[in-house]
Amino acid sequence: MIPVSSKIEKYKTIYNYNIKKNGRCDIIHFDYLANRQTVFIIQKMFPVSKRYISERYIDRNGNDMNIQKKAEEEIIIKSRRILKLHQRKIKVITPNIDLILKILIEEMNEE
Repeated sequence: MIPVSSKIEKYKTIYNYNIKKNGRCDIIHFDYLANRQTVFIIQKMFPVSKRYISERYIDRNGNDMNIQKKAEEEIIIKSRRILKLHQRKIKVITPNIDLILKILIEEMNEE
């Protein structure tokens, strides 16, 4: 799961800092969701199992909230880069995804 936010200005500051420092920014991604600019906060991604997903993500009008294919591809690329850093023990992801994954695996083994 990758959390989203509508706090565009807050994340533009972080984005610009990373661009200036590293030449690119993989921890966040700006795009549109339901015709509104949205920030996908990749550095806060975490594992989840189907057990914890109860329904589709819908807007206030009951419409499915889907992202464009190109945005999905870019988010996947950035997510993979961030996961590779995590595997190399470089702390970029803020949730403790190793612990969450361990708990999810234990739950699945119990079922």
